[in-house]
Amino acid sequence: MRVVIFGASGQLATDLLITAPNKVELFSFSREECDIINHEQVDELLKKIRPSHVINCAAYHNTSQCEKFPLTAYQINSIAPYYLSKSCVDIDATLTHISTDYVFDGIANIPYLETANTNPINVYGVTKLAGEHHIRSVLDKHYIVRISSVYGKKGVRCKGGTNFVLTMLKKAQEQKTIEVVDDIFMSPTYTTDAAKIIWENLISSMPYGTYHASNKGCCSWYELAERIFKICQLDVDVVPVSHKKFPSSFCVPKNTALETNSSMSKRSWDLALEDFLSQVEK
Repeated sequence: MRVVIFGASGQLATDLLITAPNKVELFSFSREECDIINHEQVDELLKKIRPSHVINCAAYHNTSQCEKFPLTAYQINSIAPYYLSKSCVDIDATLTHISTDYVFDGIANIPYLETANTNPINVYGVTKLAGEHHIRSVLDKHYIVRISSVYGKKGVRCKGGTNFVLTMLKKAQEQKTIEVVDDIFMSPTYTTDAAKIIWENLISSMPYGTYHASNKGCCSWYELAERIFKICQLDVDVVPVSHKKFPSSFCVPKNTALETNSSMSKRSWDLALEDFLSQVEK
């Protein structure tokens, strides 16, 4: 199996490289090496390598920046997947495209299944959903993989940023009281687990289509923070606050917890978190 990965410097792509089966011949490209919006470069590269599978982890996922620069978000999250799909058709490759829980509006009081109606409420979600539609319209051989609230040891969530778990550990070194939002719910995703799901379930055996690959269960950001400090045995006072305490430049869905209709085996979010924290230097 010959696989090309775009967006190779991110958290999920890093773990895809680490967890890849021995039989896989990997070719990975960061934005600096191959910009996903350069359609001619992408097409030429794929026709040269001729992979059987392409995994697209590249995205413009700084949600605040997406509101400021919607055209850039649309080019990366929507138009690029369209042309990438056309290239995959030309070389008869399967495309695995990473999407997001933000394609949902968050008004449901239960977790979202793959079959739930989409209704994004910010530019990031709108452009990611458009990317999904473009892929479905062009390429039959595809997996659209939605994940939520990712964290991993390597890579960053956005340029100059980090993930929530590492941010909480850093804050715990600087202050003993931390305010955390308790009225926004999601399904935390350990990128190692998501990577294994992609390799072991989707690419290997599952029918083409859309899948939710976050860890099992859901929690609020406050519950996640409390669990982090409990596992690490850190003496931190976590104070629950409304999301209104931290005004945002974009509309934030209140509940984007994900469930799956598939038979994929997934760990619960708290067990995955324990595993991750056991490997992180405190």
